[in-house]
Amino acid sequence: MNSLKRIIAAAAVFAAVVLTAGKASALVLLSDGFETETTFSWQPAFMNFNNWDVTSGTVDIISEWSYWNWFPGYGYYVDLDGSSYKAGTLTSKTNFSLTPGVYTLSFDLAGSQRKIPSTDTVTVSLGSVFSQTYTLPSTAPMSTYSYSITVTSPTTGHISFSHAGGDNVGIILDNVLFEKMAASVPEPSTLLLTASAAAGWLFARRRHGGSPL
Repeated sequence: MNSLKRIIAAAAVFAAVVLTAGKASALVLLSDGFETETTFSWQPAFMNFNNWDVTSGTVDIISEWSYWNWFPGYGYYVDLDGSSYKAGTLTSKTNFSLTPGVYTLSFDLAGSQRKIPSTDTVTVSLGSVFSQTYTLPSTAPMSTYSYSITVTSPTTGHISFSHAGGDNVGIILDNVLFEKMAASVPEPSTLLLTASAAAGWLFARRRHGGSPL
């Protein structure tokens, strides 16, 4: 009986472990809503980002406390076509080391909220493993875009938002999030079935005279 109790206890411990196996969280590599920038409520041609370099042109940083408050509740956000008539490219300071696996890149984009021009275009990229171009009408609301990116071999790459044109008003960017997803694990139900089968096999072995483990 003692051996059976040990088997049941071991199965219970195993079950407790596997029930948490699917809860591993993703590894956050970059999370930036621009809330930590040191600036005024509106700053044209802003350069001193904590996590980004302006590698061409200019960008403006805007807040919900400025005169141009298009997005209440969003705090600070970035106009990717700054007030210099030279559209900007915003590039992450970090050149990410990308090991094989699955990554997610998400961000919020909105139209310029000004009538002229009627559309604007930005290209979002992650090194050589991801590139996507968006053309948004000026009236486009703030929306979240999210992509799953599979890296098959080691590489490196910056995240970049490169705006086209140069007419002094551009697409709005906020809430950039870049994560590496946790490695997949078997479903807890599958692991529990395996544990139950193992316990049953050990119990049957004992009943028929086999030596317990």
